[in-house]
Amino acid sequence: SHGDRSSMGAEEFVQTNIVVTHRLLEAARAHWLALGADERVRFRFVLLLLLVRKKLVRVVGTSTEAGVETWRVLPKGAAEGEAPIAVVNPKLDDDAMKEVADQLGEVLDGAW
Repeated sequence: SHGDRSSMGAEEFVQTNIVVTHRLLEAARAHWLALGADERVRFRFVLLLLLVRKKLVRVVGTSTEAGVETWRVLPKGAAEGEAPIAVVNPKLDDDAMKEVADQLGEVLDGAW
């Protein structure tokens, strides 16, 4: 965990908490850039669900306009008054959710 590794030394802390995080973000960004517009919406939403589950992002509201549901989210530790980020809920069925989750798994495996 974060606390355990920080006590092992600065180099290991930087490697596990900064370098690996950077690799993951770059791998996700590279994958996202290669996707089409509809695929980007789906990938972004599944990534959001993962971040919500890990309590790194919280949903602060939802709205629906013209049949499109949008979630408003804030990252953990957001400053008071910070504007939420809007993420479209693409209403994925189970098969589509699995497909995107598999893509995300491939991205994460490739980042290591």
